Amino acid sequence: MESRKAITQLMDTIKSIFTEEENKLDIKKSEKPLQIQNNRNAYAKWLVEEQRRLAEEAAAKAAKETEKNELTANYTSMIVSQLLTILARKKEAITNSFNAITLDNFDEKEAGLRAMKTEFTGSMTDVTLPNIPAKYHLPEEVEVIKFDTKDLFDFDSRQKDFTIQLSALKHSLIGRLLSKKEELEEVENLRIQAEQAEVARKAALEAANEKQKEELAKKQQQEREEEQRKAAEMENNKLLREAEERARLEAEAEEKRIAAEQAIEIEKAAKNAETLFNQVSEATTLGSAPVARHGYSITVQHQAGWVEMFTFWYGKEGVALSLPELEKKTFKQIKTFCEKMAKDGEMIDSKFLKYTAEVKAVNKK
Repeated sequence: MESRKAITQLMDTIKSIFTEEENKLDIKKSEKPLQIQNNRNAYAKWLVEEQRRLAEEAAAKAAKETEKNELTANYTSMIVSQLLTILARKKEAITNSFNAITLDNFDEKEAGLRAMKTEFTGSMTDVTLPNIPAKYHLPEEVEVIKFDTKDLFDFDSRQKDFTIQLSALKHSLIGRLLSKKEELEEVENLRIQAEQAEVARKAALEAANEKQKEELAKKQQQEREEEQRKAAEMENNKLLREAEERARLEAEAEEKRIAAEQAIEIEKAAKNAETLFNQVSEATTLGSAPVARHGYSITVQHQAGWVEMFTFWYGKEGVALSLPELEKKTFKQIKTFCEKMAKDGEMIDSKFLKYTAEVKAVNKK
């Protein structure tokens, strides 16, 4: 024991030197470390709040940009819809005019069809766009989006496409002129033959004796019915072809509309993806930060707040405690419990309690 005293005393001295230096860094025993720790806490809290602020700003900006993309897509869709309606009506008018051709006006209509200009006439920009209600944009901002969408729309390309379609319809109808004329001539021939047959039937009926008249009238009625059947069949075939042509034009217009809508949706999705990417970039963490503990402190602003905290605590924990355990609980312990629950995401909705976010930098020895 005597031999080791010198060694143990030396070790105690070294230990006391280290302890003294460590005490200088203890926030409970020295003022400077406490100031540094408070500054670290404040900095960690500022980083959290600034990060939240940046995230909220980025989210708000992204929401507004997404809404702008939606408005732009809606206005583009309206423009396309109106233009396709104009084209469909133009095609319908041309087709109806073709279907209304008669033998009397055939030459005139043929000359008109061959001379018909296929360039789209009129101003394509004369489309009307309503004001769409928006959540993140003021009415005047929506007006600007509406104007920009219309101003940037490629009307020239659309006009060229319309000219191509009208030209294709024109040449299709010109190709049907011969069969159209043959059909009209056949109808006219049937009409003339029916009239001539009717004259002959009347003459035959007048020349027949009383005994032959009944049988001849019956035969003539059958002939009339057959003539009417042929005429009705030709008319039905004509109406069927016209209905098929209308259906084809409608299907073609619907196909164009669906393709345009898909193109608009693809462009909108691309813009939304870009908006989302920008949001993530703008909300990126500011930089390295101290390892910190996040929590909440509760300030009781009225006596009723204590009652609310007790009710909350009792429903979560107190109901399972024995009477001796309940006796030991203090209001401070209940408040600490509620602060812990707030950290886990459960807060008391109360006007008598104020939750304050706390961020404390971890101080490791």
